[in-house]
Amino acid sequence: MKLSTKTVVVIAIGAALYGIGGLPMFGIPVFANTTLKPAMAILALFSVLFGPLVGFLVGFIGHWVTDLFAG
Repeated sequence: MKLSTKTVVVIAIGAALYGIGGLPMFGIPVFANTTLKPAMAILALFSVLFGPLVGFLVGFIGHWVTDLFAG
């Protein structure tokens, strides 16, 4: 499977936004030990606009970035 340059750039931008949006400091507390994170909306938006492969890769790479910085 060959990815176009546009698709790779979209994946990189989406993963960076997901990685930053998934950090604990950007969560909105709702209940005890429950937060809403903008990363979930970013992932859903990229999945709907660019398809399931882009959505998967944005989520996979973005979650890796979040774990890298937040632990």
